[in-house]
Amino acid sequence: MGFLQNIRLRAITAIVSLAVPLLVLGQTDPFNPPAPPQADNSNYSNAAAFVFSSGEGINIEVGLWGHIGKPGLYRVPHTTDLVSLISLAGGPQESARLNEIRILRVVRNTPEAEGEQRILIVDLETFIETGRREDIPILQPGDVIVISGSIYMVFKDFLGIVRDMALILNTIYLIDRISKE
Repeated sequence: MGFLQNIRLRAITAIVSLAVPLLVLGQTDPFNPPAPPQADNSNYSNAAAFVFSSGEGINIEVGLWGHIGKPGLYRVPHTTDLVSLISLAGGPQESARLNEIRILRVVRNTPEAEGEQRILIVDLETFIETGRREDIPILQPGDVIVISGSIYMVFKDFLGIVRDMALILNTIYLIDRISKE
């Protein structure tokens, strides 16, 4: 193997060695890494917190997780319903499963059930089809809303990882072939 081929092989191997962890961790551009999280003085230093209240009346804090425009902690008026919160958060992502939204709720209204957690399942697809507002719950303090993604999106993400790995393996194979010639 010639001197230049050896240097070229080492350079390509170094690039591939750097690219594999970045691709596996989901960072697609190794030359433009994401900015580090900004530190702030709140209790939620790495999370997004949104305040949608007028300062009048009672406000509650609810968490919104999953396939939504802007997940995070929301402070909203106590009369806010699920659809309003999702709208404030930028709406559901294309990958969101709207037929099975989970609301994790801690029961606080009776002494014997104090601290008990309940899971409410809400079907927003039915609401979209019928427009019946009575099927949409009003949020309570401490609710955590989880909007999961469809299996299609999981499969699509998996195929993306397989594609990236195939590209890396193909590059290694080509380097090996070139070095043997």
